[in-house]
Amino acid sequence: MRRLVVTLVVALVLALTGWEVVSSWTSLDHRRPPAAPRARLDLSALGQDLTPVPVNARGDLVVRFQDVRVMRVAQDGREALIGTDDLTSGRMSYPNWQVPVPDELVGSPLSCQRVETLLDCGQMLRVDMTAGVNQATAPYTLSAAPALEGMTGASSPAPSGTGNTAGPGNTAASSGPGSTAGTGSTAGTGSPGNSGSTAASSGAGTSTGLTEPSDWMSPPAVRLGPSASATTPLAVGADGTLGVRGTPVTGLTLDGSVPVWASRVDMPRRLLGLPLPLNRRVWLVSDGTTLAGVEGTTLRWSATLPQGSGRLNSLGTQDPPRWLAGRGALVLAQPDALVALDPVDGSTLWQVQGPVTSWAGFGNTIMAFSGSMASLMFFGGSSDPTPALATEPFKDLKAPSPEELRNSALDVPDRCAPARTRVQGPGSKAVFVDSKAVFVNGVATGPADSGQVPPTATMSAIRSGVVDSWPVTIAVLRCYGGGNTVSDVVAVYDVDKHLKGSVDLVLKDSTGHADQVVAHLRAVGDTLVYTVPGIKVAGDTDCHACRGSASATVTVQWDKTSRSFVLASTLYHLPSGDVRVPSAQDVQTAYDAIASGDAASASGLVSSQALTTLDQPLGTDSLGPSSTVRSFLFPSGGRVVSCTLAGPPGVGYGVPEPATSLPSGAIICPVTSDDPSRTWLQPAADPNGRDIYPVWLVLTADRYGSYQVVGVQWSLFG
Repeated sequence: MRRLVVTLVVALVLALTGWEVVSSWTSLDHRRPPAAPRARLDLSALGQDLTPVPVNARGDLVVRFQDVRVMRVAQDGREALIGTDDLTSGRMSYPNWQVPVPDELVGSPLSCQRVETLLDCGQMLRVDMTAGVNQATAPYTLSAAPALEGMTGASSPAPSGTGNTAGPGNTAASSGPGSTAGTGSTAGTGSPGNSGSTAASSGAGTSTGLTEPSDWMSPPAVRLGPSASATTPLAVGADGTLGVRGTPVTGLTLDGSVPVWASRVDMPRRLLGLPLPLNRRVWLVSDGTTLAGVEGTTLRWSATLPQGSGRLNSLGTQDPPRWLAGRGALVLAQPDALVALDPVDGSTLWQVQGPVTSWAGFGNTIMAFSGSMASLMFFGGSSDPTPALATEPFKDLKAPSPEELRNSALDVPDRCAPARTRVQGPGSKAVFVDSKAVFVNGVATGPADSGQVPPTATMSAIRSGVVDSWPVTIAVLRCYGGGNTVSDVVAVYDVDKHLKGSVDLVLKDSTGHADQVVAHLRAVGDTLVYTVPGIKVAGDTDCHACRGSASATVTVQWDKTSRSFVLASTLYHLPSGDVRVPSAQDVQTAYDAIASGDAASASGLVSSQALTTLDQPLGTDSLGPSSTVRSFLFPSGGRVVSCTLAGPPGVGYGVPEPATSLPSGAIICPVTSDDPSRTWLQPAADPNGRDIYPVWLVLTADRYGSYQVVGVQWSLFG
């Protein structure tokens, strides 16, 4: 009879509260493990110490376009966007594409929208989500060195209340009663963290339809102070005493000298296995050493965290906790597993086995890293009883190892052709046929004429990468063909050690005043970035042994149509600042304003000193007194040939000999006319066959390519 009464009461409660109560119970989907990893990615080409970063200000870890999922990853102060198929088998693979995040955006929330097939995150980051190419409309910076000088990692804020972004440099994590805690394992450095600021509601993942269906967000984590507030009844004193509205919690002492964070979890009460409309309010509290559950003024459970475990979950730090608190569980990481604890008693609900070096959770999404192996998981689907994290590198397709490449017979780019071995062809004549370059310990030696030093190709650097969605090994070949000059070329080899492509774009399209050396090669998917040091610019001494005062960061990209690498950007670094050479098309605007005499159009593009020079008589008696510099040397219909960073005086290089001394950082743009009657504007060939132009503009520019014409120079020889 008594049981019948209780059952009737429960039935009445359920009838009165309806679907809301049932819904509150069935929504506790974090009490079950997430589905087996939907994507298991080998990101070893990016480095070993990787960490997930929110894609937008809301905190989403994944955005979606059709079958492509896009994630954001940080490594030693660098970031990249990763695109992968909508994998359902959980098989290990390489990503479809990887795009480096511009330096200017590293550590900042992105606000991305879908524009047709583009993930548009602003002028500096507009990624074609099918091809994985950044189609930015504004110049941006990519650093070539493996890590930013003076930076230990990215700092990417997430919205207030998530507390779920993971950063590198984190070690073990916590475990409640009944779970096994591991020892700390060191990962990288840095901390994307959580700024604690209010999230913008207009970022990707709100109205764009891009994000995974995970509208639920973890309740806000709060940092406890010395007194309670209207919304947070907990307070912690300097002596570590935890109080609830002034009443101490017995049996628990925290470290009051470090930040103490807490998250509230509402758990439904149950009667005879059925949910009741009254919730249990449990506060999860941690100082980085102790993790506890407090209900009212009662300590429900506590656990001592292993050494270093706080860092893996950002506990005891200035950043909010990197845990998922709610949906019936507290999800966090420990060195050998992801763990879910029951907020009421601290017992272990489930574990996903595998070493964890960094992780992040948001909504119904978890992204975990085991070194460079990434696992992407979602709650709410059919769960594998024992899902495991990806820990082993992808073995189905594997590029040659550095040691293997250093001891192989390889095709090499033309610049290294003298280092190839040669075999005698058929017939009586000494005909030689080029073959492969045979490398031994990274050096290939070709045949030499009598008494000459043999030509060589030396592997000065080797990197792993993924180009065109295939694993590759990238080598910097230092090619010596005789004489006193060496030149570097980048060679990319596929899984069969075939030459997939090469980069011989050291600076030949911009300035030749460098020793053609590639340094600090960085590979991010189809993008290669490297530094060219020792560039000689105007103001430097022109001698072979002299080192120039400038350097450049060169960015090249794989073009899927031409199946080759193309130059995307060159940013020069001078003692006076960074300079990006504007295109001839951009400078044509200034030329047209000069030729037309349009002062309004020339304003800002041409300095007053240059305008004064343009209106002066040319100073050639045979032309008559009415011929000005403008009318004679800059006719309508003329064009800008190209623009380059000026080198030291006396080296030719697109300007007449002897070149007029120019200030450091000056840019020269030769001009000409296709009018055959204006013979004085036609180029002449120098002894080396180079075109030397008689008239040119002198510019200054900044790191974004914004320029101003500051002078005009000429030397008429036509």
